[in-house]
Amino acid sequence: MVTAPTQQVSTIVGVSRAAAPTMKVSRRTATLAAEVEAMKLYSPDEAVALMKKLATAKFAETAELHGNLNLDPKYNDQQVWQGGEGDGLG
Repeated sequence: MVTAPTQQVSTIVGVSRAAAPTMKVSRRTATLAAEVEAMKLYSPDEAVALMKKLATAKFAETAELHGNLNLDPKYNDQQVWQGGEGDGLG
């Protein structure tokens, strides 16, 4: 029947959803967040020092750095090569 899907769509569209509940913040996270200024741009030296100061995990924590080099790999002079030891190319 053609009317059944139309009725289902109208009931689905008519349903209002409640706002998603906010998650609790742990005491550890709250104290660490109080030490960091969210809108401040940190220099690399400041950022590394702050990460070392706020490290509280029981394992070796790691950090990643993402950067936009604005290169086009289509051109040979703009290609970035990631080499390692023992590959005979570097």
